[in-house]
Amino acid sequence: MRTNIRVGAIIIKDKKILLIHRIKKGDEYWVVIGGGVEEGESLKDALKREVLEETCLPLLDYRLLGNAKDDKGSDHYFYFCKVCEGEPCLSGPEKEENCEDNWHNLEWVEIGKIGELKSLYPSQVNEFLKLI
Repeated sequence: MRTNIRVGAIIIKDKKILLIHRIKKGDEYWVVIGGGVEEGESLKDALKREVLEETCLPLLDYRLLGNAKDDKGSDHYFYFCKVCEGEPCLSGPEKEENCEDNWHNLEWVEIGKIGELKSLYPSQVNEFLKLI
């Protein structure tokens, strides 16, 4: 069971951030790597699980940047993360649920172009990028 707490991994490489590009039922948007914390799970364990599930890359190190509430009332904890070298690939629910009506794709986006993205969730990502 998920809680109302979420973790977000800000993964940077060559001045680019790793995001999931989503198209769900015609709505296009971008999300940071991460997701809901399960009941009884620590923030650290949730972060490790989500990063591995969504990128296939083990988490090497992380640093808490801060937290914020989203417009739905969920608490988001944002971390600056370092992962093992390698090419990220989807796995877990994102890969299993990937279809024409629920599309997921990992993409490296130049940090300077974040403002040009159609829709970035959660919106506080820009503020936390300034702390890196």
